[in-house]
Amino acid sequence: IPNTYYSRAQVTDASIHKSPLWEQFTVRSLSENMRVGRNPSLQTFDRYLEQLGNGQLPIVEEPDWIELPSDMVFHINDSSPDEYKSSIKEFVKLIFPDIVVKFNHPGAEWSDWIAERAVLAPRNEAVDMLNNFITGLLPGEASFILSADSTENPDDVTRFPVEFLNSLTPAGLPPHTLTLKPGIVLMLLRNLNPRQGLCNGTRLILRNVTNHLLHCVISSGSHAGDEVLIPRIELNTTEEDIPIKW
Repeated sequence: IPNTYYSRAQVTDASIHKSPLWEQFTVRSLSENMRVGRNPSLQTFDRYLEQLGNGQLPIVEEPDWIELPSDMVFHINDSSPDEYKSSIKEFVKLIFPDIVVKFNHPGAEWSDWIAERAVLAPRNEAVDMLNNFITGLLPGEASFILSADSTENPDDVTRFPVEFLNSLTPAGLPPHTLTLKPGIVLMLLRNLNPRQGLCNGTRLILRNVTNHLLHCVISSGSHAGDEVLIPRIELNTTEEDIPIKW
């Protein structure tokens, strides 16, 4: 909670370090990453992250450039459209090996396997490209769900047609056209019902698509395996670089 009543010195004086009971405390430091366990590869990665955070990695170029280990780097060849597509295919195979085989075994095996894998991308264009590419690899008939875009101010309708709104891809909003297949992974973008595990970032396995609902199963966390229904909801833009609210 933001403090607007007391100075920094007053807050410090009220902290537990200033308490007469402080000398009765015993301070213990955590020394073992329990999530790593005895997995050698995770232990190696954990040591690397610790060295990175402590500034202990050698600098290869000033002011503070470091060299990433070769097993953490994948080079995308964009010299031509064919080379680019081939590189993306190899990248997907690296992160999701035998994805089609796994996809054909729905249930706990697919849910557990896919819950351990994800690709983080800095821009929505890359996210949409990878989603469409991976969805195209998977068997099954696709459903195409369209957004219903409109401006909040009626005066903006003539200045910004619906076709223009459909082309925008701001952060925090799904694309205009969602290509869905039963079994694919979806990510929730809003807090719908935290008590039921439906929070921003929750990963879901799609079971069925209707005109107004998505029938899904939560794939990870304390609510893994719970079946949920996701309705159509209204989403609004928040980016300041877009001149309109829609």
